[in-house]
Amino acid sequence: MSVVACEKDSVVEVPVTNPELVTACFLSPSADETTLRLLWSAPIFHTTVHDNPEEEDAKVYINDGVNSYQMMYNHSRQLYAINNNNLKIVEGKKYSLKVESSKSKTLYAETIIPKKPVYSISFTGYDSLHSPYDSPAMYTYKYYVKLNITNAESTAYYRVNCWGFVGGGAFGMSDYISLYPNPKENMIIHGNYSGTIFMIRSWQDMSRIKRIIVSLQKVDETYYRYHHALENYQGIDLFSEPTLVYSNVDNGLGVFCSYNPILDSVIVK
Repeated sequence: MSVVACEKDSVVEVPVTNPELVTACFLSPSADETTLRLLWSAPIFHTTVHDNPEEEDAKVYINDGVNSYQMMYNHSRQLYAINNNNLKIVEGKKYSLKVESSKSKTLYAETIIPKKPVYSISFTGYDSLHSPYDSPAMYTYKYYVKLNITNAESTAYYRVNCWGFVGGGAFGMSDYISLYPNPKENMIIHGNYSGTIFMIRSWQDMSRIKRIIVSLQKVDETYYRYHHALENYQGIDLFSEPTLVYSNVDNGLGVFCSYNPILDSVIVK
């Protein structure tokens, strides 16, 4: 049963809300450049004092504890960028962000670059399950990979992404298919870790997957909490609790965080 009501004569004044600056910046020692998106938040009633969501006129600086480096705005890409030949990102080092704008308070944030993961992986097998509701040739496969991680820290944060290589050696985008890890992509590990993760994929011909590529990223807490919130986003549902996206930016919204990745692979036997 549903109930609908409307009131024609009501006059509701929706306030004009001052948006906040939102930044997204992810530092990594393996990246060729550091980029930063800077936009104005969109108020819930879509009333705003800014016509353009992109903020192009801010002064953006990253400091490595000794020197301050300015990121320049690229109009064609609609982001701020600096090449890592000019700003070298080093693991274990602290970096701070400062964003100056005439329309906002100055934004501040900081991150410490995680050290590279110490780990090993090995392929341990797969299972297949045919669903009678699918095509006769369609199966759901689970691929099992043993993962061992050595941590110097008592608590560390990780993100795992996996792909299956199905190509013939050209290494184009069509040669890979996404696999979905379980446990989920974002992990908190206390001390050392030894466990099996499995990747799920529905596919017609399992023999086409020749290799599993694993991206293991050691990340800072902000990176983990931000992606964990996105991972648990349920979409637009009037009857669900809102997903609160984590922010570590003072005087604004968004994230300034870091990750250190290793890419490895195992042969599917």
